[in-house]
Amino acid sequence: MKTTFPLTHIWTVVCSRSSVDIDSNNISLFNLIEKLTFPISVEQLKEAHDQGKQGIFFPIEFEVVTRYRRANETQSDAMDARLRLINPEGKVILSHDEKIALKKGISNLRLRNKFNGFPVDKAGTYWLAVEVKSVDDSSYTEVYRTPIDVVLKAVDSKNA
Repeated sequence: MKTTFPLTHIWTVVCSRSSVDIDSNNISLFNLIEKLTFPISVEQLKEAHDQGKQGIFFPIEFEVVTRYRRANETQSDAMDARLRLINPEGKVILSHDEKIALKKGISNLRLRNKFNGFPVDKAGTYWLAVEVKSVDDSSYTEVYRTPIDVVLKAVDSKNA
């Protein structure tokens, strides 16, 4: 059975930051992120592997901005949304859930999620998946997926 959601996913972007104009309520997105390059020394890689760590957490700030729209504004609606960061092997390495509630009369919704770190366990294409579900459902449906290419640049720890 196909579940219908009260909101339609319009777009999702990953950027370094965003800003909402107080007068027009329009959003500006800065430095859209398609690729990240992280400097890692050979010693850091070896240490993380020897300690059995799942990866390295890089302290970079980024935002995930999503826009939803709904056609029927005559009632209040609620649903759950989830962002998942998936590594090149298909393993979920970061997950963020949130509840969405829209009052009657509102048709447009933007969600701005700020993160202060990016977990990396290998080089390759990571995927940011957007999933939604009705509050009554037990499972999520993926509505969008965007790639983030991760490059690991080995550096000499003596010169880092």
